Amino acid sequence: MTAGVTIVTGASGGIGRATIETLTTRGHRCVGWDRVPAPDMRSVLMDLTDPEQVRQAIRESVDDAGVRAIVHCAGVVHFSGLAGTDPEVWQRVIQINLVATIGMFQQLIPVMNDGGRVVMFGSGTVPKGPAEMFGYTASKAGVMGFARSLARELGPRSITVNVVSPGFTETGMVQGFRHTEDANVRSRAIQRSARPEDVVGPVAFFLSEDAAFVTGQNLYVDGGSVMP
Repeated sequence: MTAGVTIVTGASGGIGRATIETLTTRGHRCVGWDRVPAPDMRSVLMDLTDPEQVRQAIRESVDDAGVRAIVHCAGVVHFSGLAGTDPEVWQRVIQINLVATIGMFQQLIPVMNDGGRVVMFGSGTVPKGPAEMFGYTASKAGVMGFARSLARELGPRSITVNVVSPGFTETGMVQGFRHTEDANVRSRAIQRSARPEDVVGPVAFFLSEDAAFVTGQNLYVDGGSVMP
């Protein structure tokens, strides 16, 4: 595996933190990016929607060894119907989840090492199209399309780009939507709640040498709720 740092966005969240903990035990030199402090790990406070803060985070995180891998966990979710949602609300969801994602990678790819790895986060909402999640679903569909295009672009450098798409997972981001959990569990072949640890293994696979010839792929990690 190429040398360099592994950047994990959304580092203080459930999936981001679990990812850093696991990857560190597997030899990755991780740096977490988030808007809030991520205790007990090397982290940089920053806002992905601010291009200058992205540039500063790169300066603080990346040394002469470059970037080995990027795991992009950061994102926001919002529940409300189309007619009753203030345009500023759904535009913010798309700005953070999609526009900032593209802007961040535009700055990071030039300092990424050949043979590196990228993992982005999609969502099981994209094929399901649940009601009252139009902004989030649209933003994640955009991320999944962006990842496929980026995989084509970076293939000549042997950089792989893949997507992990969880279902509803027990993290702080979804605290306000637990009333949907019973229905989520019933929709799954494996009928239990999803934990951050369920997502980390697939992420680690995409970052490994075992996945050196796997790119442009999307893996649903949702207990079999989505079976495309």
